Amino acid sequence: GYARDKKVWTKIPRSTATRNGWKVIKSKWIDINKGDAKNPIYRSRFVGKEFNTGDIDGLFAGPPPLEALRLILSRTATTTKGEGPKTIMINDVSRAFFEAPMQAGRHLCVELPAEDMSEEDKKKDMVGYLNQSLYGTRDAAANFQKEVTIFMMKCGFTVGRYNPCTYFHKCKGLRTLVHGDDFVTSGQRRECDWFKKQLETRFSIKTKIVGLRDDEEKEERILNRVIRVTSQGWEMEADQRHADIIVEQMNLKGAKGVSSPGE
Repeated sequence: GYARDKKVWTKIPRSTATRNGWKVIKSKWIDINKGDAKNPIYRSRFVGKEFNTGDIDGLFAGPPPLEALRLILSRTATTTKGEGPKTIMINDVSRAFFEAPMQAGRHLCVELPAEDMSEEDKKKDMVGYLNQSLYGTRDAAANFQKEVTIFMMKCGFTVGRYNPCTYFHKCKGLRTLVHGDDFVTSGQRRECDWFKKQLETRFSIKTKIVGLRDDEEKEERILNRVIRVTSQGWEMEADQRHADIIVEQMNLKGAKGVSSPGE
């Protein structure tokens, strides 16, 4: 239903795609756990299965460096005289890639999910001609990053010179990093609320705010790391899933611990 609302694809006969030489890629549902073993967060996502069969210009979207998150924490912890405590605002864009149009001149079709195939569609052997980017297509991340940059500049942000995923709003004093579909912003609460309203005009978002105020969270996950604030300051904890992944890859799930190292 969401894909229909966003007009992610237009149904066309497979024969039309074949006649025009447009590639039709396979598709599937992927279920993932974005949490950990103790706190599972399951997500299901419909994706295309486009593989590397040739060069495409402007294919990749660069992630922000970890230093950018550390800078966000540092700037949040640092206040000047007469300035109130800052907050960190986390905005998660729902189904982000559906917000980004396909590159001009790029024609790609996808096998439709069973949930969107009527009996008539099956008889006509319909496929989906992509209007918007779909997870699993090679340029989806780059297309969304382009849309984000256009939006941020319209809001008055300047793109970072060192990394295109970092942004600064001089008038509002806001610093933002964007990783995939996550916006992480540091600044005064009033200015963060202003930015939240701007985001809501363009995207469907979920917002969490971490800070010292009573109505703010004291701990949240950012880029798979735990960020928390206490009366003593701000803390960052490494990705808790790394230990689980190492144990699993070494086939040590369910193994018993030993008291002597190296046994």
